[in-house]
Amino acid sequence: MTAPQRRPPANFVRSWLPLAPGDLVSHNPARPDEVVWQGTSHPDHAGQAGDAARAAQPTWGTFPLERRIEALRAFQRIARERVEEAAALICDETGKALWDAHRRRTLAALARLRSGIPTPRLAARDPLALRFLVMLLFVVGFVVAGPERIARLGEAFRGGETTAAAIARIDAWVT
Repeated sequence: MTAPQRRPPANFVRSWLPLAPGDLVSHNPARPDEVVWQGTSHPDHAGQAGDAARAAQPTWGTFPLERRIEALRAFQRIARERVEEAAALICDETGKALWDAHRRRTLAALARLRSGIPTPRLAARDPLALRFLVMLLFVVGFVVAGPERIARLGEAFRGGETTAAAIARIDAWVT
């Protein structure tokens, strides 16, 4: 049994291996022609970032505590000011993956879609051709209604005017 080949830990960032070398291009999901971000990736970049952080640690420790706190607060202020911009970039990236998956699924469904010549088979369901009788009744009714046909048609759907109920009254003579 052979041991699995291990990669150097400098290439991992939180158990995630960076992409293979090459150009990275991120498109806006709403407008695929618009490039949101473009850069180049290399597996050594994660290791270089870790090395830079380790190299900066001794220098960072030499600063007085007040100056370190001031620098961290400045970073916090900048991060709070730009949180919407960072959130928008994250949403664009998340939305892009979701949009791409939706497009692939929809295109696959469209590729499977087949249609033929319509065959309603109305003659089998309506052998006496009553559908034409209904249409004929509508046309005759429209002609017979006269010039106020639109108003009469509106009355049919609007309903009659509501009248207030007469107050009940009893007239009685006592003798």
